[in-house]
Amino acid sequence: MHVSLPKMPCLMLLVFLWATPSTLTAQHPHFEQNERVCFCVGIAPQAVIELDNNWEILLALRHPRRLEQLDALLPQLTHSQLLLLQDWKLIRKNNDQTLETTIPLLDSMRTTTLRRYSAALAAALVEKIRPDVQQLLAQLKGLGQAASSYTILFAYVIDGLVWAELEKGGYIEKRELTLENPHWGGAYWTLYPKRNFSSGTNSISANGYSLLINWTEELLPMMQTLLSRWDLQEKMLAELSSLGKIQDQEIIRTLGKYQLFDEQGNLKIVLIEENPQQPLYAISRKIASAVTHFLASEVELNKLKDRFHFASASQALIILYHEVIWEVMDALEREQLLDKPAAFQHPQRARPADISDLVLILKP
Repeated sequence: MHVSLPKMPCLMLLVFLWATPSTLTAQHPHFEQNERVCFCVGIAPQAVIELDNNWEILLALRHPRRLEQLDALLPQLTHSQLLLLQDWKLIRKNNDQTLETTIPLLDSMRTTTLRRYSAALAAALVEKIRPDVQQLLAQLKGLGQAASSYTILFAYVIDGLVWAELEKGGYIEKRELTLENPHWGGAYWTLYPKRNFSSGTNSISANGYSLLINWTEELLPMMQTLLSRWDLQEKMLAELSSLGKIQDQEIIRTLGKYQLFDEQGNLKIVLIEENPQQPLYAISRKIASAVTHFLASEVELNKLKDRFHFASASQALIILYHEVIWEVMDALEREQLLDKPAAFQHPQRARPADISDLVLILKP
């Protein structure tokens, strides 16, 4: 996919970005200091990367090396480490018998270049979706759910429906576990430095209903009960499907502090009925389709793949769009169209009840 971008002035700087090398000194610090992203199913690869000195091995193998060269650099490595990394598809053996990292590890120079490119794309994208975003926010305000606007736009639309459309359209590969990849499937990569703010989305489905939970690392201790009790999440969705409310006393007792439902078990959080006749769903789909079309028609994926040595056009789009997501959300905040939820703004002062703004239910 290769489409020229001259019709959008804010993207004129892309030519400069691709043609001019950065003057920054590349940095690649300890694993914990990097932003780690897992767009995947299964067990996140960082469980293996964090073991022993596996991170140093991966860094050493950003360029193909023979075993004796690697051993000279890291004499403490063991054969079992290499076998584990190969089994988890984190390194590969090439035809010339060299070993090489399979996951993108972006140093500070490449991260800066990618984020500048992403910011330019996001600026153009916001111009296209702003009216629809404003309509979505107005609908939520009318429903008395303005406090959930950030989570719905991010977790449901930008970081939810768009990925589904990209996968359905064949622009990105499906995340799945296979016999060849039994541990994890999808994309995993690191960047440096970390963004000042980022969040993630957990989801679970049962009886056709889905539960989406928006979270940040700072809030994980407070959200631990909600995030870890998958059994209660499934029960809650099952009861909503069959009864339209929550009756299970263990759910009410254990999750009640998060204010997802009232004392009678009636939902207090946003429920989106995924029916084209429902205005909230219709505008969400419209935004997602506009974002998908923009990415498919305006991003020069082959150039991006070659510039950053990504493995495929699918991987290039996945990594790029993750950066675009945050640039879009930041741009909407700068325009004062959107505010982060209170729990995200002041995590140190957040209460369990504030978590309700980070959770939503999808109904078929």
